[in-house]
This record gives sequence, structure tokens and C-alpha cells, in this order.
Amino acid sequence: MQSSALTRILTTVLSKYAVKDKLIAQTYDGASTMKERINGVQAQMRQEYPYAHFVHCYAHQLNLIMEQACAKHNRQCKVFFANLSAFAVFFSSSTKRAAALDEYCPVRVPRAAPTRWNFNSRTVNTVYENRDALLKCLTAIRDGLPEDDHDDEQEEDEDNQEHIDYLRDAKTINEAAGLIKWLTGDSFLFLLQFFHTVMPHVDILYAILQKRKISVDEVNKQVETFMKEIRNMRSSIDSMSFDQNEDEPPSKRRRTDVESIKRACKEACDIMIVQAADRFSSVGNLVPLQLVDPNLFPSFAKEFPTEKLALVTELYPMVVKEKLRTELTVLYSRDEFQTAKSSLTLLQFLIENNLCHTFSEVCLLLEISLTTPLVSAESERCFSTLNRIKTFLRNTMTNDRLNALAALSIQKDMIRDMATFNQRVIDKFATSKNRRADFLYKTCARADDE
Repeated sequence: MQSSALTRILTTVLSKYAVKDKLIAQTYDGASTMKERINGVQAQMRQEYPYAHFVHCYAHQLNLIMEQACAKHNRQCKVFFANLSAFAVFFSSSTKRAAALDEYCPVRVPRAAPTRWNFNSRTVNTVYENRDALLKCLTAIRDGLPEDDHDDEQEEDEDNQEHIDYLRDAKTINEAAGLIKWLTGDSFLFLLQFFHTVMPHVDILYAILQKRKISVDEVNKQVETFMKEIRNMRSSIDSMSFDQNEDEPPSKRRRTDVESIKRACKEACDIMIVQAADRFSSVGNLVPLQLVDPNLFPSFAKEFPTEKLALVTELYPMVVKEKLRTELTVLYSRDEFQTAKSSLTLLQFLIENNLCHTFSEVCLLLEISLTTPLVSAESERCFSTLNRIKTFLRNTMTNDRLNALAALSIQKDMIRDMATFNQRVIDKFATSKNRRADFLYKTCARADDE
């Protein structure tokens, strides 16, 4: 769909609510149709809603960071993930191969998603933790006995479960041999251990960015923690070594230049650090929101952030500059405000102590900070819910029913708190019109007993 058509739909829906001066942000993924600076949806929306500043979804930016570090600018890491994806493809393309895997490994090898780099951690962890089992399975597939020899083997040892009827075509044997070569190669093993250590930090940051209640100061704090962990990981690369299986002959391992692999790992860490610092701190309309970040209050008390204050009034003209400066000066100088852990707790403190009128401009800036969407996860959850509701067998339902079912699914926590919800739905359905079957006889009987 073209950007003009999407913009027309959005403006038509928003025109009913009169939010021209209240719409302060818009968040999309990295699609060019949405984020393009001249003709993108965000640029056309800014013409109608001048305060609706564009924020590139932080979760999608994290995906781009990992893509830059592992798929574009680092050849050895790109080859590693390409080889890693071959394990899931190999075992999922045949039921016999999957049955062979079940004989040796307690779990299946999950597939990685090209648009969600954090999903690669599942594949990395599975291969790393079940390497010996995968190696035995692949060796059995490669060296599987013919059917006649297989029968003789069973007669000699009935308890031996290692030899099963594998698919004995040349392609399977060739692919199994290639996977064995990777599982015993220095380069693959070193990178497997490296990403097994790095990926949990990516998963933690991605999970935090997917939270519904996420604020600017919390994102900045978690990004700093992520960058710190990656720096520590980079400094420990020189001391990393892979513990080889003692039962595996060294002659079967592929010798590679370990130093070049270490350089590739350091390069991946450098790209992640640089990209994170650039992408998560380059959003201009989020910089002034740091004024209400309690973690920065001690430094602001020593030197007032005049530049950020000027930027606030430029981006959000509804804020009164001089009054905001006075309120922030008091805010930075009082110890009770510096003990707040986040912008949300600070706003809650002001509300509980009836200070919203005293710090009206600070409260306005806190509301802007807390309502600015940093990720598009919420809208994507709605689309995922819609896909579950409107299946192939239900594609003829009306929009009213579809909207009602979507609301029930999205707000399921609220429905669970209503003890009589199911009974009320049944009664509503039973009394809506005359039906052939009597749906009320049980209800009436229960009422008579009471």
C-alpha cells in the first residue's frame, strides 16, 4: 500500500477525535514507506499534525544493530549464522531425519527468523547445549548401516538403539557430513561459544523493549547496561577457548586461524557498541525528555541543561519555558525527588502528594515522556491477535463482530477479573431472540432452587 493511502486512512480515523494539538509522537518500523523523510507516512502525518514527532521503533533498531554486526559487515559471522541455520533446515525437511534426531537429542533445533535476530539465540543455545548429541546423531546418519546389516546388528545386540533405518540417499549423507565438519571445526565452535555468551544480553534488551510500560529513561538505562556488557565481552575474547570433547580425535578437527576468529568477534562487538550508541541516542525529540529522568538529576543539579530546555520548547510549544525552568530547578535541588527510580515513579509521587498544580509543566513533560511510544510492539500484537481471530474459516464475519472479538482477546486480563462474565454472555445470547432450542431452562431451574 502506498504511503499516501496509509496517511489518508490514518487522518480519516484521527479526524474524529480532534487531536491535532495533542498528537505528540508516531512510531513505525523501519519500512521505507513509513519512515521515509520526504514522502513517507511519518513525513505526511507531520504536515497535518506538526507535533507528531517520528520515533523509529527501538525493537526494530536492535534488530538492525545485530544485522549490521553479524550479517553485513562481518563475513565470518555471516557465514557462521548461514551454517547454523542449516541444522534446523536439515532436520525439519524430513520426518526420518526428525525421528533420528529424537533418538539422540531431547529437543528439536528451532528455526531462526531473518527479521528477528533475537530468535537466533534459541538456535545458538540449542546447538551449543546439545552439540555432543547432534554430533552422534549426524554421525549415525552419515554412517548408517544398510538394511541387511541393520538386521544382523539387532540380532547381536537388541538393546542397541543407535542404528535405525535412516534415509540413505546421497544428499542426506552429504549434508550430514557437512554438518559434522562444522560441529568439529575450530571456527564454528569458537563463534558458537561467543554468541552463546552474547545472545542472552540481546534477549534481555529485546524483552525490555517489548514491554508495554516502557519509558525513555528506562530505555537509556538498559541500553547503557547492554553496551557495558558487550564491552566486557569484548575484553574477555582473548581468554576464550573452546573445550573440545575428549573422546573426539584431534585429527578430525579442522584447524583454522583462531586469531582471525577472535578479531571477527571483536569487530562484531565494536559494531554493536557503535551502532547502539548511534541509533539509540540519535532521536532528537527524545533528548529533551531526559530533563525528567531522575537518574540524571544529580548531574543537572550541578549544571543546569539549558540546551535541552531550549529544545523542549522548540519541539513542544505547549510547554511554558520559564515556568518549566523554575520547576526543574526546584526539582533538581530537592533530595526527595532524586530518590525516584524512573519517570513513572516521579509522576506517581507528584500525584500522591498533590503537587501536580505546583509542578504543572514538569507533569506535562512527564506525561509527554511516558506516552511517547518507543516501540511498535503493541500494534504488532494487535495484528497477531487479528490473525488468530480471522482465520480462513472465519473470513466472512462482519467488522463489528471482528472488532468485538479483537477487543475481547486484547483485553483478556480485564475479562478474567469479571467473575460473572461468561454467565452474562450466555444469558445475553439466550435472550437475544427466539430460538428453536430452549437455552434458559437451566437458568430458570437454578433460579427456582435458589
